[in-house]
Amino acid sequence: MRPIFSSLLDVDEFKDVNDRFGHGAGDDLLTAIGEAMVASVRASDVVARLGGDEFAVLMPGTGRFAAVTVARRVRERLGGVVTADGRKVSFSIGVVSYTIPPACADVMIRDADAVMYRAKGLGKDRIESVMIGAQAPASTGA
Repeated sequence: MRPIFSSLLDVDEFKDVNDRFGHGAGDDLLTAIGEAMVASVRASDVVARLGGDEFAVLMPGTGRFAAVTVARRVRERLGGVVTADGRKVSFSIGVVSYTIPPACADVMIRDADAVMYRAKGLGKDRIESVMIGAQAPASTGA
């Protein structure tokens, strides 16, 4: 069985964008992020906005290296996204690999959310990765 990966991306300090420039600017930023994410992934991957400033990517049949590479590509492409006053927008991304598929999508989202918040806790603007399955969890910061 090939592993399945999920990734959760969150905009660092998104509330500041809405507070400073208004919800229209925040909506424009979210649209730009969604478009950049879709352009960064493979045709077989699924991108979804979960709500607020959180986006998910489901990467079926992907190896761990490829999944982290996709997350890096997304982050690099999003590196050109700026606020209305030209400030760089940063992103925290959590990538989760399952050697055994989880029971439901909610588990994947919960696990990716936890890893994404770990990335935020370690300084934001980074990718954290974890493998879940029969072996002990393995972690890599990127």
